[in-house]
Amino acid sequence: MRFRDATQDLVDLLEILQDGEDGVEFRLRWLDDARGVRSVIGLLPAQPSTSAEMIDDTIVLIVMRSFLTNLFFADHVMLPGR
Repeated sequence: MRFRDATQDLVDLLEILQDGEDGVEFRLRWLDDARGVRSVIGLLPAQPSTSAEMIDDTIVLIVMRSFLTNLFFADHVMLPGR
C-alpha cells in the first residue's frame, strides 16, 4: 500500500504544479500516467493471491514504464539543484 500512497502523493503534487506554461503537456501526461499506475496498483490487493508473474506483468505495463521514465526525467530536468 505504501507505493499506492506514494503515487497518490505524486498525483497531488502534479496537480499543484499546474502553474506556468513550461512543461504543461509533460505534466498532464505524467498526471494521466500516475492515475493509471494508481489504478493498476489498486487492483493487485483485490486479487486472491499475487504471484511473481503478476508483479512482472505489472512492471512491464506501458503506463508503468512511462510513469517511471517521467519520474526520472522530472528528477533530473524539472527539479534542478537536487
